[in-house]
Amino acid sequence: MEHSSSEGGRRRSEIARGKIDDLIERLRADIPSLEDPQARALFEVSAEALGGLSKAFADYERRSEPAWRGS
Repeated sequence: MEHSSSEGGRRRSEIARGKIDDLIERLRADIPSLEDPQARALFEVSAEALGGLSKAFADYERRSEPAWRGS
């Protein structure tokens, strides 16, 4: 049962990461059309922060970090 549960977590992680990556793309695509420099900075910083979160999900999926390997 543990393996099945792990696979379910990995699949849900992939779905969440896909949504995060879509949002990153949308934020970056909007940057050129923003005239307000502060809004441009907000969108870029948000995309960067979400990139870190996306990496954490990918690390979980690959079990590439000690925290995701379990005991």
